[in-house]
Amino acid sequence: MSTFEHLEAARRRAPAIAGAVVGVIADNPAQCALVVSGAYVVTRGLGRLVRPSTVAGAVMTACVSQAVCWWLVGEAQRRGVLVFRVRDPATGALVTLAELAELAAASGGCCADPPG
Repeated sequence: MSTFEHLEAARRRAPAIAGAVVGVIADNPAQCALVVSGAYVVTRGLGRLVRPSTVAGAVMTACVSQAVCWWLVGEAQRRGVLVFRVRDPATGALVTLAELAELAAASGGCCADPPG
């Protein structure tokens, strides 16, 4: 698959991805606000601590900021401080990922993606 084909495939998937992101934000407004504000604080703190003066320094600071933010979100989820809810494909109800896994196990397997 060529680069052009990869870009075309990404362009076709973009509306679905954007819709999924909007859905997650609409279903979890407080959690998303917490993640965004935490990312701002981490990035601002790293920028003030390191004070990158070159493009390479700014890119490295951005990479470290991204890694720290993902790690913090993972730790918050692991400790139960941050719980995201998703839509159950069968009922459309908001459930946690653990509840969704329990429902899938009780039904005898993983739920299939809904049509559309």
